[in-house]
Amino acid sequence: MEVFRGKKIDIKCDCCEHNDLIPNDFDSIKIEKCFGKKSAYMIEKVVDEIVLAKARRESDGTYSA
Repeated sequence: MEVFRGKKIDIKCDCCEHNDLIPNDFDSIKIEKCFGKKSAYMIEKVVDEIVLAKARRESDGTYSA
C-alpha cells in the first residue's frame, strides 16, 4: 500500500550489494536469480493492476481506462 500511496520502499536481499533497475518484461525477470528484484517486479505489477482497477471503478462505464 505504501507504493500505491506514492511512498518509496526499500527491498533488501542477501544476494546483491547494489541497487539495480528492474527488468520490465517477464522473460527477463523469470531468469533473474535475485529474489529482491523478483519481489520488486511483482509489487510493481500489483500496483499497476490496482491503479487500473481504480480507474475503471471511477469511470462511468462508458469507456475503459
